[in-house]
Amino acid sequence: MIPWRFILFGLGLALAVYLHFFFAHRQWRRLKGKHSFEIDVDYIRMENFIPQSFRLKVKEWLQLPDVTEAGAGERIIRKGKEEISVTGPLVVEEGERSNQILIVEGDFKCGPECEFDKEIYVEGDARIGRETSLQSLAADGSLVLEDGVSVARWIDSAGEMVIGSGCRAVARITSQTAIRLGKGTKALSVFAREVSTPGWQDRPGNPPAPDLETLLEVPSPEGGSMPAEVAQKAGLDAVLFTTLGSESWRYAGDFEPSVPLRIKGNLIVKGHCRLSEGSVVEGNLKTAKWLVVGARSVCEGSVVAGGDLCIGPACVLRGVTHAGGSVLVRSGVRARRDGALTVLYSGEQLLVETDVFIAGKLAAAGGVLVADPDEGEKWIEKRQRHSVQFRV
Repeated sequence: MIPWRFILFGLGLALAVYLHFFFAHRQWRRLKGKHSFEIDVDYIRMENFIPQSFRLKVKEWLQLPDVTEAGAGERIIRKGKEEISVTGPLVVEEGERSNQILIVEGDFKCGPECEFDKEIYVEGDARIGRETSLQSLAADGSLVLEDGVSVARWIDSAGEMVIGSGCRAVARITSQTAIRLGKGTKALSVFAREVSTPGWQDRPGNPPAPDLETLLEVPSPEGGSMPAEVAQKAGLDAVLFTTLGSESWRYAGDFEPSVPLRIKGNLIVKGHCRLSEGSVVEGNLKTAKWLVVGARSVCEGSVVAGGDLCIGPACVLRGVTHAGGSVLVRSGVRARRDGALTVLYSGEQLLVETDVFIAGKLAAAGGVLVADPDEGEKWIEKRQRHSVQFRV
């Protein structure tokens, strides 16, 4: 006897499973191995992917047929319930407000205390007056934000961007050229080939490098064990050193050398770490807890801290710098390397003092803030109150 009920149940179950994959199967059959042009695989690879997407939309909007003349060189494009204002070079007077998307075919300038509730695209250079509120802005030329400008989302420029004191951006600040940050600037992330804070223009070069001949050398891990004489001179315990392969040292404790070191290879510290002033790390440096890099030190590889991180004055960073806690970047720091960009990231807040230069990206979950040296001292004092071991 044929078990029809079981067969029907099986067919129903198979149909239910297939329905979960129906749309994917249909798309697969339609493509048949061809590339899908509905997905831009390069989209998320660009730091300014949102502004670039906005520029593409602008090109599409300008092709819309529903265009009405508004007089005085302005025309209005209606896109659903939104209005897009297209003008030539534009100057907006003090205190004016706009709730239209603006497309400026030329230079754009606005006076103080204006309000723009929608996105702005500028084909030329742009200058935004003090205490103005923006939604978002993309400029194909240079961009200047005067003091106290607030941005509800993002700003982007193809040319140099100069940001005044106390400006705020909720999301990203990006430029294809350079960004000059003013005191008190705050954003979720900042990206350009050149990112600098006030005072860098006066001293654009790298700080003098430590004299390698005068440094106590921690040998390459290829030797297999740490020489007791080297550890003793550094004020460290040779027993706590072990090797991880032929390229990495592991230190099972708090790493606080009493003299500047030249560390060959990578170093992994299971506790906290404080490098003496003028040290050189030729590989990567990783700590499980907080990390202090002494003034005028050089880190050739990546720097990773499980807790808070303080990069001392006039340090040079060549790789990716990351901390699970808060980060303080002190005056005179230079972060750049040949042929690639650098990244500084904090899992909390990233404070950057004056006279700092980064070729690449600054980002923090709690925001990037250009701070005065006094704020840096308060950052240090706060951590010293919580830990008697924390000192710089």
